[in-house]
Amino acid sequence: MILADMPFAFYVIAGFIICILILAFISFRLRRRRREYRLRQLLKQNDFAYTVIDIRSAEEYSRSHIPGAIHLPMENVGSVFPVENMFQPLYVYGTTEFKARKASRILENTGYFNVQSVGGFRRWRWTVEG
Repeated sequence: MILADMPFAFYVIAGFIICILILAFISFRLRRRRREYRLRQLLKQNDFAYTVIDIRSAEEYSRSHIPGAIHLPMENVGSVFPVENMFQPLYVYGTTEFKARKASRILENTGYFNVQSVGGFRRWRWTVEG
């Protein structure tokens, strides 16, 4: 009896795991879209009371970047100060969310007070219109 129920249980568990993976993927995509939307709204303000920092490689930066972003490669984060005002909001992005968070922590440890990681972008797809 127990052996006959095992295949059914296996399919139920496998289906459950697949559903969880699909929901995790959808959640990841929605978080990324929300982050991109918030950043586009910030860039539309055009008040420049903030600094956007791109920590990707020079090649990736030259291919596409957020308009007005300062290029500061990941290997230079912490040794080069991107702005003089330590209280000015800094928005950091890189190729991956992990690298952007790591760079944000490094900048916070060097004395910047208002640092936010806005995640990872391989390329910037939008134009910024005021």
